[in-house]
Amino acid sequence: MQTPSLSRPHWQQNFGLYWLAFVGIVSFALLLGRSPGLHYFTFTGAAISFWQGAPIYGTAFVEAAPQYFYSPACAAFFYSLFAYLPPWWGRSIYMLVSLLALAGGIHALRAAYVERFGSRLDAGVCAQLLWVMLSSELTGAIFADKLEVLILAMFFFALACCWREQFTPALILLGVVANWKFQSIPILALLLVALFRQPDRWRYLLTTVLTLVGLTVLPFLFQDKAYLWREMGVWQSTLSTFMAEAWMAPIFHHVYGFFGKALGVPVAYASAEKINLAVAAMLAGVVAYQTYVRRLSMASLAMLAFALGAAFSVLFSPLSQGTGFIIYMPLPIALVYVFWRSPYPQWILATIMTVAYFFTSLSVSDLTPKVARAYFYNHGFKALGALILLAWLLVQVVRGEKTEQEKVSPPGE
Repeated sequence: MQTPSLSRPHWQQNFGLYWLAFVGIVSFALLLGRSPGLHYFTFTGAAISFWQGAPIYGTAFVEAAPQYFYSPACAAFFYSLFAYLPPWWGRSIYMLVSLLALAGGIHALRAAYVERFGSRLDAGVCAQLLWVMLSSELTGAIFADKLEVLILAMFFFALACCWREQFTPALILLGVVANWKFQSIPILALLLVALFRQPDRWRYLLTTVLTLVGLTVLPFLFQDKAYLWREMGVWQSTLSTFMAEAWMAPIFHHVYGFFGKALGVPVAYASAEKINLAVAAMLAGVVAYQTYVRRLSMASLAMLAFALGAAFSVLFSPLSQGTGFIIYMPLPIALVYVFWRSPYPQWILATIMTVAYFFTSLSVSDLTPKVARAYFYNHGFKALGALILLAWLLVQVVRGEKTEQEKVSPPGE
């Protein structure tokens, strides 16, 4: 007999996915009527400067534009694909490629889950909230020409590869992101911790090293070595100054920076750095415990590595802010993944997802006084949403997921 879930119309089973597609299409259509933003001119300016042997870092390519913080390889071999086109065409094609990659990543993720577990990851109303949550971040990321749209697509493809036990392409994808913008370094490190119990552990480690080293060395084959060494020195200095002086990391800026200053006990960057390392070590310990003591499957370990790594990047990385928070999506996906293996009723998942969505929605920061709006938009409420998801996920991990339950279909399937 057909289950109630399967007897519903197709659009009701996939309302979140359809809403995400609608938001993406409308946002892209609106983008076509806008002039390219400052971020796009920063990215393409760096690409053109690389091939001209001009300064990449510490330079404003147009007035009031942010500085370029990504790697030389990202400018030389990705953004240069669009940099020599007329700005409107280049920006439009760049964002279209990113959105098509994201659609492909979502399709690959859903297909891999069905292949592995025989059920849908996003089955049911609560799980469809995944895509509603993503839609709340997507519009801003599109209008800001964010690289994070493509980064999230690469995360989804990499996680799909892990669920298919194709770890080599997953590590290569994460290595590319790590070279571009460091966002995947926590995910990459935690995944390697989980993979170290595999027979091919050394091959996986070698793949990671070769990817990172190769992308670092590759620009030297196309440009003057003295020029590149000088630029990389400026890059390192710029990043160090940025991380030390700017209270950009959401958790430090919001919790330690805001309340610490209010109480007269601001936390210095040196202390924040130590806390960073302590949290990183704790998360590595969590993954190691689940790997070697509880011996979870690689499917669960990969999901845990992606979720904890994304949470760390969102909460502790100075480079995560504003519309870049789109990369937090592995967290709610992990929440749904673990939830299907727990005895909780669906309303609990719905509550957690709704509360987290409230905190990650752009409309929340709009409710704050104008003088504080930018502050909370960049650092406050989105970090709180990520904290809610991370706390709930860690509760589930402590409770203990049953490995033998992994092939149990979600309710309603």
